[in-house]
Amino acid sequence: MKIFTLIALICILSSKAFGSSDMEHIEVRGSESEFFHLSQPAQESLHRQQLEERSLFHGEQVLSQFANISTASSTNRLRYFKIRGIGERSEYDTIPSNSVGLFYDHIDLSGLGGILALYDIHQVEVMKGPQTFLFGDSSLGGNVLLSSSEISRSHRSLWGGLGSQNRNTMGTSLHAEVSDIFSFKLGVQKHESDGFFYNSYYQKFTSARDELFANLGWQLDWGASRLRASHIYGHNDNGNDLWNTDGSYTVLSDKIGEDDQLTHGHSLEWTGPITETLQYLVIGSYSLSDQLVSYDEDWNNNTFWNSVTGWEKNYDYFRSYNRRKTNLHLKSLLQHQWGGWNVSYGLHYYQKTEATDVNSFRNATLRNSLQAEYQADKVALLTNVNYHLSSHSSLNLSSRVEDQDIEYQDTNSFSNQKDNQAWAFNLLYSYTQGPHIWRALVSRGFKGAGFNPEINLTPEQQEYEPEYAMNYEISWEFQKPTFKNNVSLFYMDRRHHQITTSSQDDPSDPSQFTLFVDNAAQSHHYGLEWQGDWSPSSFFTLQTSVGLMKAQFVEYQLRNRSYGGRELAHSPSYTFSVTTHFRLTPWLYWNVNSTGRDGFYYSNSHDQTNGPIGLINSSLHWIVSSRLRMSLWGNNLFSKRYSQRGFYFGNEPPDFETRLYQQNANPFEWGVRAQYQF
Repeated sequence: MKIFTLIALICILSSKAFGSSDMEHIEVRGSESEFFHLSQPAQESLHRQQLEERSLFHGEQVLSQFANISTASSTNRLRYFKIRGIGERSEYDTIPSNSVGLFYDHIDLSGLGGILALYDIHQVEVMKGPQTFLFGDSSLGGNVLLSSSEISRSHRSLWGGLGSQNRNTMGTSLHAEVSDIFSFKLGVQKHESDGFFYNSYYQKFTSARDELFANLGWQLDWGASRLRASHIYGHNDNGNDLWNTDGSYTVLSDKIGEDDQLTHGHSLEWTGPITETLQYLVIGSYSLSDQLVSYDEDWNNNTFWNSVTGWEKNYDYFRSYNRRKTNLHLKSLLQHQWGGWNVSYGLHYYQKTEATDVNSFRNATLRNSLQAEYQADKVALLTNVNYHLSSHSSLNLSSRVEDQDIEYQDTNSFSNQKDNQAWAFNLLYSYTQGPHIWRALVSRGFKGAGFNPEINLTPEQQEYEPEYAMNYEISWEFQKPTFKNNVSLFYMDRRHHQITTSSQDDPSDPSQFTLFVDNAAQSHHYGLEWQGDWSPSSFFTLQTSVGLMKAQFVEYQLRNRSYGGRELAHSPSYTFSVTTHFRLTPWLYWNVNSTGRDGFYYSNSHDQTNGPIGLINSSLHWIVSSRLRMSLWGNNLFSKRYSQRGFYFGNEPPDFETRLYQQNANPFEWGVRAQYQF
C-alpha cells in the first residue's frame, strides 16, 4: 500500500500546486484506423460514461456487452476470448498463438488481459473481422482496443469500494496541465477479494485476488505536432484453485495453484504535419510480462484419494507454467492529401518472444521439466488509398505484405525455423445520405504458420501452415439525436483453418496429454449484428447489442470422424446485451443490464456442451454533489449457476471414467462504491 499512499499524497498536494485550470485540450487521437480514414461496419464501442453506468470495473467484465463475443478461461481471470467464432480458449503449449488482438494505448496485451482495470478508460472499441492488414497476424478475428482517458483539464479523484467476497478497492488519479504544451496523468488502483472458491481441506478461500494496476500518461503539444506516451504497470497475485469433481464452489486441493502476472508496458505516439499536404504518424510500443500459472492436476488431496474404494493410495499431481513474454511494435506511416485523394504508406515491424518453463510434479517430486524459447520477427509494408468519389461516397483500399521469420527450440531437442510471406487487404465502400450510412466491405486476413513440438507426433504433424480468411460484410447505420441504429451482415470463409486439439494418452496420469494444432479444416462463419440506442427522453435510455451467428466446419476429419457441419467450440449462435437507464431524479439514476448467450460445444474434439444462460446486473447511482458520487451494484442478481470452461477426460481413480468437468463462473456479487473529485 506504500505506492497508493504516495500517489494519494501527490494528488492532495497537487490541488494547491496546479489549481483548477479551465483550459481544455482538444484530443486528436492519431490511431492507425483514423490515420487510414477507416470507419468499418463492424466497430462497436463503449465509452467511459457507459462503463461507469454499468459498473464495469475490469476488462473481463466488458466483453459480455458486445455482440458475437465469447470468453474462455480455466484460470482466476478471463484472458481468452473469441470474436465471431475466432480466437483461443486456453494456453497449455509452448508456442504462443493469438487470433484476437488486445491493445491498451497501442500496447500489445494479447493473451495478457487479466491485469486490466478500467478506471482510466476513455473507450473500449471492438473491431470485428480480420484486422490483419493494419495490426498483423494476431488479429485474424478482430481486435479489442482500449484507449485511456484524455487529459482534458486538471483534476484529482479518489475512489473506494467494498462488497461481497470480502472485496475492497481503493484508487486515486491525478490529471494535471503543467503548461500550455505539457500535461500528464497518473493513476493507481488496488483491488483485493477472497474469490468464490472455498477450500475445505485448508479451510480457507484459495482463489483470492490481490491486484494492482497503475498508469502514467503524458502529452506534449507544440504547434501542430503532438507527442503522447502511455506507461502501465500491472501486478496480479491471484490464487488458482477452481476445479473439483462435483461442480460446486467447494474444492479439496492440497496443492494450491497460482494465477500471477507482472506486466510493464510502454507506448509512444508522435504525429503531426511535415507540409500542408503531408502528415506523419510514428508509434512504438513494448510490453514485458512474467506469468505463472500453476494448479493441482488431481484436484483433491491424498487423504481423499486414499479413501476411495479400489484405489487406496496416493494420487498427487501438480503442474506449473512460467512464461516470460515480450511484444515490440514499431510503426511509421506517412499520409499525402491532395484533392479528393488520401494516400498513406508505411512500415510495421513487430517482434514477439516467449520463454516458457513447464514443470510437472508427482508426489511433490519433479518428474518432467521442459524449457522452450520462441521468437517471431515480422516486417510488413502497409499501403492505403482513400478517394472521395463524390460528396456522399468514398472508396478505401488498404493492403499489407508481410515477411515472417519464426524460430523455436526446447530442451526436448526439438527446434525449427520458418520463413513465410503473406498478404492481406481491406476494401471498403461508404455512402452517406443524411442520417444514413451504407457500407460494403471485402477483406482478407491471415495467421502465420507454426510448430507442434510434442515429441510423440509424426514429422508431418509437427508443423502447420498459415491460415487465410476472406470476409464479406454490408451494413446500414442510421443516426438521429434520439435514435441510433447499426445493422451488419457478415460472411467469412476460412481456409487451412488452424485448430487446436488434444487427446489424453494415459487416463491414470493427468499430465499425459498430446496437444497439437491441425490445418485439416475449412469453416464458414456468417451472421448478423445489431446495435441500437433509443433515448425518447432525458429520463429513459435503451441500449441494445444483439449477435446472431453460425460458425461451423465445412470439412474436418479427426480420429476417423467427420465434423463437417458441426459448430465450432465456444461459438454461441446468439449473444445479447440490453441496458435500460432510468433517470429517476436529477441526482439519482438506475441501470438494469441483461446479458446472455446460447449454449456451445466446449471443444472441437468431443460433443460435450454448455447450456444457454441469461444474467441480470443492476446498479443504482447517487450524485451527492458536484464532487461526490456513490453507487450500489449487483451482478448475476439471481445467482444463476453456469460454467465458463469445460474439459472432458478421465481424472478419478480407480476407473478413470471419461466425463465432463466444468468450472463455475461467478455467482451473485454486490458492492458499494464512492468517488470524490477535487
